[in-house]
Amino acid sequence: MLKESSNVSRADNLAGTASDFSNVNIAEKPVVNIPRDEYLLGVGDNVVLECQVLRGQPTPRIHWERNGQMFTTEGSGTSKYVYQKYGNLHIRGASEVDAGQYTCIAENPAGKDVKTTRVNIGIPPKVITTLPKIEANIFKTTTMQCKALGNPTPTIAWHRNGSPITASDSRF
Repeated sequence: MLKESSNVSRADNLAGTASDFSNVNIAEKPVVNIPRDEYLLGVGDNVVLECQVLRGQPTPRIHWERNGQMFTTEGSGTSKYVYQKYGNLHIRGASEVDAGQYTCIAENPAGKDVKTTRVNIGIPPKVITTLPKIEANIFKTTTMQCKALGNPTPTIAWHRNGSPITASDSRF
């Protein structure tokens, strides 16, 4: 809602009276909110980064930065990044290069407000095999290693003949 003030100026003297009216629009600094601190996307996913304008008069101009660099969209039809109505940013077909910190900036003559969110791109786990076959001697300690890559970092669980191995099993 635009804050407005109506004012009347009046001048009097022995010759008469004169008055004039004026309206003053009061600018209000923008306030924005990004509802999510972080997004985890898979490769190829689409997402809308939401930037909610809570206040600001006149209506703030919204733009986005990624990792501190302002970028523009190439139009609504073909660009990977599309500004949507009310300042939201649509990312189409996410890839690893889209990971980073995204900043919504709202500006008007009264000032600006800035909020950030983080986009992470998930990479499915991949087990890095070491030795395909391990030979062990009975009653001797054998160490087996398992390494896996992925984002977020995968958790590793061991199974023996289809059953999970737990920490309570003293042999493992």
